[in-house]
Amino acid sequence: EMLERFVDHATEEAGIAFWHELPDHLVSLSPDAREHLWREMLARYWRDRRTNMPRALSTGEVREMIAWVPALSEVASEVLDALRASPGEDIENADHILWQWTQDPAWAREHPNEAAGIVGFLCERRCVSRWNADNAAAVLTICLDAGASPKAVRLAVEPLVELATEAAVALLKRLNDR
Repeated sequence: EMLERFVDHATEEAGIAFWHELPDHLVSLSPDAREHLWREMLARYWRDRRTNMPRALSTGEVREMIAWVPALSEVASEVLDALRASPGEDIENADHILWQWTQDPAWAREHPNEAAGIVGFLCERRCVSRWNADNAAAVLTICLDAGASPKAVRLAVEPLVELATEAAVALLKRLNDR
């Protein structure tokens, strides 16, 4: 396929730049077109890359692919599953989406379980920086208030408590009081 040929010939930096730009273009497609693109091409491509075909995903590529989850809203849970199956820990600057969601929480409110899942992925992979931990707790609060599964929120917030943020501790207390 075309994407595999691109990966074969592109540098890692070119791939990172491409995946960084893709979400901006995906949101301009119709919902049906995004779903079709995911199911017919991008899901298979991501699966192949996770199995090192034509080469392994770099942590930089995974960082940029985090933004695919909200960009592909119609299939966000499937994209989140692909993200969770991807390699990488301590991915530098992977938590930038948290600040974005504190400024504009609309997507997190509309997709609270998937947003909590992204925060959980970031926490589980040790990608949330200490300075961004309060933003992670704020996003999880938004998710919980919007109907996210308390279990998903708890799984994501527990590692944040280790960063000793007051917001994470308060959210965990709120969950425990339920």
